[in-house]
Amino acid sequence: MEETIAISDILASAARHIKKIIVWAVIGALLLGAWQGFTEGRKVMNPEEADSRDEYERNLVTLENTIKRSQISLENERQYISESLWMGLNPYNTYRCLVNINLADVAIPQDMMFGQDINPLDYISGRILSQYTMAWNNLDLSKELGLSKYADVEDRFIRELVSIGAANGTITVSAYENSESEARDLAKAAAKLIYGLQKDVTDLSYSHALMESSSSNKPQIFENIMNSQQNHYDNVDTYINQISESQEEIKKLDPPDGPAKAIIKKAIIGGLAGFMLSAFWLVMRDVFRCIV
Repeated sequence: MEETIAISDILASAARHIKKIIVWAVIGALLLGAWQGFTEGRKVMNPEEADSRDEYERNLVTLENTIKRSQISLENERQYISESLWMGLNPYNTYRCLVNINLADVAIPQDMMFGQDINPLDYISGRILSQYTMAWNNLDLSKELGLSKYADVEDRFIRELVSIGAANGTITVSAYENSESEARDLAKAAAKLIYGLQKDVTDLSYSHALMESSSSNKPQIFENIMNSQQNHYDNVDTYINQISESQEEIKKLDPPDGPAKAIIKKAIIGGLAGFMLSAFWLVMRDVFRCIV
């Protein structure tokens, strides 16, 4: 004669033995948790385990620092691109105005001693030009150029558009702008500042005169402007990629479990195992008794 076992019978059997099932679940949790605690204790004494945790911490800190540095650099690059006048130049049609200012009537002291291989005029001219260079570098161009376009622009951005070179007894003013008139006005204003420095430079070095020898202004294609602008846009892409890659690497890091976490995990596994095994054994025992 066949015996039919209903699901309700199985559930009823499990309910009758629930206290025993819970006891075995607790026993399983304690046993497996205790074993994991013993294992973790041995790991603490294992140099390789300590090195593994240290390596994880080092890698995590390195990646987090990379993200922070890249975010700061990215913000600086974006701010520069938005504020820089240089980045607004059209490299295919930029006007460059050059103004050459020569030293003249350089006074050479009669009582000054010079070496046999030293040209007095070249030596003194070099001293004068170095004074102009230092004085130029100390100017606040946004305040002293006298051009309204640059009145509220930071000095560092203006210096990308206008600069001076000093060599061979000549001061050369170079100005870049998007139009002929703007390039000329910027170069002339810078040249005017050079003339304004003459008295101070004379007091600090030697008497001399200044004479403008030539001026030119024409549109050109400037690869150096193009390359400089592209480098900044490439930097933006580089920093974005560094942030993204570092974030992905952090996700891939496999953090080692701490002792407490590992013990809890094993205790949960042991409890579940004890619960399932005891429930299965007790229920199946009742089932077989009914069949027999």
